Amino acid sequence: MKVEKSTKLYVIWKRGEKQAQTKSFVLSEAVSTIVLGEEFEISTEIKYNTETNKPCQSKNSNIYIVEKVGKQQEKIGEAKLDLGNHGVGEFIVNKIQILKCPTDENAIIEV
Repeated sequence: MKVEKSTKLYVIWKRGEKQAQTKSFVLSEAVSTIVLGEEFEISTEIKYNTETNKPCQSKNSNIYIVEKVGKQQEKIGEAKLDLGNHGVGEFIVNKIQILKCPTDENAIIEV
């Protein structure tokens, strides 16, 4: 994600009332890509079709990119993730467009 100045950010993953967040990281004009080597999780239940091993329902969640300035925080991007798109035992890397990002309309997040 492109930024116009050195920016302290973190990622929040939210589903209903549950949420998890990463540690903060810094993007700058020179560094627009970062790999977060940390795991964060939310527990949820998904019903699967036993014949297809595919989910029976959608499980939508939101991923927010949040800028931290002092004690203030502001959402500067948002992505949607449907956990219902994953079958039993599947590992999928999702490339998701970050919406509402004022500094980079082509920004993506991989989860």
